Amino acid sequence: MRFCLTICSAVLLFACGGEDAGGGGGFPAPLVETAVVEQGDLVGTWSFSATVSAPRSSVLATAATGRVQVVRRREGESAAKGDVLVRLDAGKARAAVDGAEADVAAAEAEVERTRTLWERAQALGERLSDEERDDARLRADVAAAIRDRRAADLRARSEELADHVVRAPYPAVVTARLVDEGAWVTPGAPLLEVIERGDPELRVGVPAARLPFIAKDMVVEVRSGLRRFEGRVAAVVPAVDPDTRQGLVRVVMVGEDLGDLLPGAPVEVSMEVRLATDALLVRREALQDGGHGMSVIAVVEGKAVPVAVRVLEQAGGRSAVEGEGLQVGMKVVVRGAGRLRPDSEVREVGAQQAKGE
Repeated sequence: MRFCLTICSAVLLFACGGEDAGGGGGFPAPLVETAVVEQGDLVGTWSFSATVSAPRSSVLATAATGRVQVVRRREGESAAKGDVLVRLDAGKARAAVDGAEADVAAAEAEVERTRTLWERAQALGERLSDEERDDARLRADVAAAIRDRRAADLRARSEELADHVVRAPYPAVVTARLVDEGAWVTPGAPLLEVIERGDPELRVGVPAARLPFIAKDMVVEVRSGLRRFEGRVAAVVPAVDPDTRQGLVRVVMVGEDLGDLLPGAPVEVSMEVRLATDALLVRREALQDGGHGMSVIAVVEGKAVPVAVRVLEQAGGRSAVEGEGLQVGMKVVVRGAGRLRPDSEVREVGAQQAKGE
């Protein structure tokens, strides 16, 4: 039995020596998989949750106090810009306007009378004393001032009368009717909720760090259930919410047949973003975290050479990096790096292009 074990041990030692790439009788060089460092643009696809919104929405209120006389629209009904939606009882306001109009008419008549007297005084010239001419001029000036004051009062009374009517601020659809006829309302009381008729918009919350990569007129894909729509970035708001640490990106829809995109509905927004331009690209598996920063292991003349790198961006299984000594066309280890030491010999399974999996 001892003789058999000795023979087996010798055979094993011989076999190991035969596989040694260096021919020195030691262990074979570790087997690794490599990929080639490329140069180009790194493009990633980002997805965000968003909510469909109407171009504009408003809660309509009155600036007057009174009893609701008529509400002319119900939920789901449309109105053109300027259409009367709610009218309050305006009897007292109407009477005030009528009285102010009469006061203005009387003041206009007085202006005409005193102006005629002043013109006559000017025509008489030296036949009137300076005191008489000054008195005629003063009367004309006072009459004009009274007329102007009463005209201002009429404008104020007219505005108060107009406040008893609530009109559609734009082509709108009523989404909520908050009062009915007979209700007593005060200034600021909400009466109707409306949204603007028109193509829907999206307001997308984007983390602050990603805002610089998004630009006006970028094309995006909008997914609602199984349907796909095209959108376009209308604006990137240059501000960040201090609570959410997000910025606002406004997206408008492109095309027709947008009926499925109803205000309030949740959607997913995807956009392709160029994260790095003309950068060195490696597969994400090539990155090694040694505790003191990131590195890749290059294979140079059959030996492992660590190269410290800084990761610029990552997307789609690839990373844009920069590092001293790293060059386009170099091979870097993507599998098997854990067994390597600096300057240790390696055997490659085969170089592959730096494509994400």
